[in-house]
Amino acid sequence: ATTSSEIPVQDVETTVEDVAEAPEVDLTPPEEVDSERMAALKRVIQFYDITPAEVFADSSTPQYAALDWLANKDTGSSYSMADDVRILQRYVLATLFYSTRGDNWENKYNFLSEEHECKWFETEKDWILDMSPTTHGIKCGDGGWFDFEESDDEHIMEIRLESNNLDGQLPSEINALFLLNGIYMNNNKLRGKLDSDAFDIPNLREVELQQNDIFAEIPTELPDSLEKLDMTSNRLVGQIPSKIWTLENLSYLSLGNNPDLTGSIGAEVDQTKLQVINLNDVDLSGSSLPESLSKLSLQVFEVANCGLVGSVPDIFVNSYSLQMANLSGNSLTGSIPVSLGGYMHPNLSTINFENNNMSGEIPWGLSKNFALTYLGLAGNNFTGQVPWQFNSFLYLSTLTLHNNKLHGEVDTRLCFVKTLTADCTGEQPEIACSCCDCNAE
Repeated sequence: ATTSSEIPVQDVETTVEDVAEAPEVDLTPPEEVDSERMAALKRVIQFYDITPAEVFADSSTPQYAALDWLANKDTGSSYSMADDVRILQRYVLATLFYSTRGDNWENKYNFLSEEHECKWFETEKDWILDMSPTTHGIKCGDGGWFDFEESDDEHIMEIRLESNNLDGQLPSEINALFLLNGIYMNNNKLRGKLDSDAFDIPNLREVELQQNDIFAEIPTELPDSLEKLDMTSNRLVGQIPSKIWTLENLSYLSLGNNPDLTGSIGAEVDQTKLQVINLNDVDLSGSSLPESLSKLSLQVFEVANCGLVGSVPDIFVNSYSLQMANLSGNSLTGSIPVSLGGYMHPNLSTINFENNNMSGEIPWGLSKNFALTYLGLAGNNFTGQVPWQFNSFLYLSTLTLHNNKLHGEVDTRLCFVKTLTADCTGEQPEIACSCCDCNAE
């Protein structure tokens, strides 16, 4: 792990709130410091290249506070000084605690208690739904790597601190937990920056950091084991790392609502196992959708307001379990993909092509997607008539047709649709419709 380096960011305003300052901590008075123990612990930490020496030289850092706690305040330090795993785990978790103002957490989950660090957790069970208990805090195990008895499963596997008022920077020391496979810290106040190796953990499978205020580039050193990366609704900057599109186990990618994040969907995307892609409001200006997307089995595909150009390839041909396709607010051209007009998408609830430059006739086969609730076609150059087969929809609640070049009439049997828009104003309207909103914009 390394210390946070300056991230080259252009055209992005930086405020005081972007910088995660180290919280004030009551350190051990100098006369009470166990210098010998502190030096020994520092040697262990530095042997594994977890924290540079210059960071410990600054007593205002969370890392120094963690070392101070470990050496002078840790009443649960019954482990041997030769037990590097215990030392490193307690140090990393203490660093996380101090870096994110642990004293202000909603629930401390026994952090910094005398208990074994694998007991820093609480479980919750939904007795109404009779679901299995959910662990919040720390979850340990051995990942099948070691021949341990159950009571000896002492390696940290997951950190779950969702919605817990974490306020500060995620320390890169977390990557010292080499068996860690899940980081769940969504809906907090994480901010500041991320080191390029923050997620460089060989067994890491899931990262959930959505709904924070992280002002950083996405770490470029990503493990091949990664299956899920969710950093929606932060303040990400820089480019989407090209390695993301070659992670062979990646099935879930959500980076939406980060308007200062740039890049494109790599042509190598078919090397992944992506089923969920959410890039809404990410700046993909000038790029187009690669045909290699058609090799994926997509369930959710959201690329609204991204600045995409070019025609839409038939990217859903292998997406039999597709649930949502939102491509609105771009500059896409061409016709609606043929594959959306068949029986192959029984779970599809949303199709949204609004506000593009698409053309051609509206395929009547869209009506075969009987589970549709939202069909957005407004703001394009579609021609022809509204397919009469649309009256066979069972659950459709929104159908937008305005700002196109359609003609004819809307079947009155479609009047069950709650929100129905069309170009039906004036003495000679393009569309005749007795139940449409004719003034939609």
